[in-house]
Amino acid sequence: MNLDLQVIDCGFKGFKSLKGKLINGKYTVGSCIGTGCFGCVFKIIDSQNVIKISTDTEMMANEIKSLNLMQKQRKSKGVTRVIDYGLISLTNF
Repeated sequence: MNLDLQVIDCGFKGFKSLKGKLINGKYTVGSCIGTGCFGCVFKIIDSQNVIKISTDTEMMANEIKSLNLMQKQRKSKGVTRVIDYGLISLTNF
């Protein structure tokens, strides 16, 4: 987990403004492949992984905890594996 807070100015374009942005010096955001009630899932350029960006930190924290628990218990096949997480600040969203 990266504890440095990255600030991204969204220019009042919401999630659309994130395409092409470098997140935490590691992940370049590609196209949006899905949206939900509290976030978007994006392809990561030059990777088979995806990144989920949410505006609801509490809900996201609960999702990460649940996914990690299911992965540890191996009770559910096909559970999404969390490989990294952190916080970013989206301004002018």
